[in-house]
Amino acid sequence: LWLTLGSYRQMRGETSGARAALEKALELDPSTWSAHFNLGLLLFDAGETELALASFQRAAELAPTQVAVHANVAR
Repeated sequence: LWLTLGSYRQMRGETSGARAALEKALELDPSTWSAHFNLGLLLFDAGETELALASFQRAAELAPTQVAVHANVAR
């Protein structure tokens, strides 16, 4: 539920609400690669590139076959 809420808020441009929801999703289940990936996108857009890279790298570790994850790690 938190991942869905975070993604929805992210899509609507509600960055602080999206970040809070994605962080809650990861608090509840740190193995959710898509929450790490979406948080990485949010952090990258906010200019927090080091944190974004860490999120992308964690997503890549959790989902090694997801091409989009690896493309963002390469940014």
